[in-house]
Amino acid sequence: VNKELGTIDYVHDVNGKKNSVRKHCVLRIHPETEKGRLILQIGTSDAVRALKATQTAIKDIDAVDLNMCCPKYFSVHSGMGVALTRKPEIASDIIKTLRRNLNIPVSCKIRMLDEESGKQIEQMMNDRAKGKKKKKKRKRQNTDNGTYLSPSKLPAALRDTREFIRNMEAAGACAVAVHMRTASERRKQRAHLETDSLKFLSESVKIPFIVNGDVFTRDDLKRVREILP
Repeated sequence: VNKELGTIDYVHDVNGKKNSVRKHCVLRIHPETEKGRLILQIGTSDAVRALKATQTAIKDIDAVDLNMCCPKYFSVHSGMGVALTRKPEIASDIIKTLRRNLNIPVSCKIRMLDEESGKQIEQMMNDRAKGKKKKKKRKRQNTDNGTYLSPSKLPAALRDTREFIRNMEAAGACAVAVHMRTASERRKQRAHLETDSLKFLSESVKIPFIVNGDVFTRDDLKRVREILP
């Protein structure tokens, strides 16, 4: 309890120089303003660890969301983030474990699935298994420009995405959010917010379907709401 700020702080010790130890705050909650509306999103590749992590904060959160969306190397090579979309059995097990042991809603967020992105994800995971490390760059630069999904491959990507979100619904997810880009796409590539694409996915499940990606203005929001009332 942080009496000075009126917050609940989750901290852990971090080793510093000369055997010094400092407190690092990983989560700060303001009960008065966040009570009843705080969702904890976690990155994990293991059901038991996911449960333990959530139970640690269970008194201060109202729901938990499983991150199956992050396409970055640090997440994917450890089997987290978008890597879970290549391991639906593990993703399902995590959701089932959380639902079975918790009394709060469990949701998940994914990206659109496509075979080309999937191969890149599996390559990262294989590199990890073989003990390969990503080479460090001397200068920080953004070379991650992304690769746009070919329009001809969109129908297959939507079908694969539909199958996955149905699996998550069957596992017990209370809601599913879809970032309407593939793992290979970045902000430079526009999100796939076509009317047919959104309806195809939203009508595939009975649980709440949440859209993410390129909704920046009130007009953007209005258009999406008209598609998904």
